[in-house]
Amino acid sequence: MSRTILLGLILTSVTLNASAQIMLRWGARQGFGASDPSVIDSLAIIRHPAILGGLACYGLSLLVWLRVLSRADASFAYPFLAFGFALVALAGWWVLGEPMTVRRLVGTAIIVAGVIVLAGERSYDAALGSSGTSRKPSDQIDIECCERAAD
Repeated sequence: MSRTILLGLILTSVTLNASAQIMLRWGARQGFGASDPSVIDSLAIIRHPAILGGLACYGLSLLVWLRVLSRADASFAYPFLAFGFALVALAGWWVLGEPMTVRRLVGTAIIVAGVIVLAGERSYDAALGSSGTSRKPSDQIDIECCERAAD
């Protein structure tokens, strides 16, 4: 799998997950009033289109993420999930009208910078291994054992 496709899958999963958060927030705001809802009201909100859309986005995000994890080390892919914080903060501000304070903006920028640093720590080739699939620690140990045995 090429680097472009893998990064595309990672960002697709992150975007679906962030979209789920925004839909669930919007649906929850629409479905729950200021009063304390009963259990029946709480169960009825599950049928709200935004809640159903959010759950569908979570499900799709999970399927895409499983594909990512089948091809790359979790230590390479997982830091990208933090981009979801930035997407949710921006979408919350833009779509839901949530406040975007200077502190929130700076914190989000720090998170994004951290992801960039962590993602650059390991090269793409090392994350995939030579066969295009994730390497297991046991593979590394087996190679070391063979090298010592040859000496």
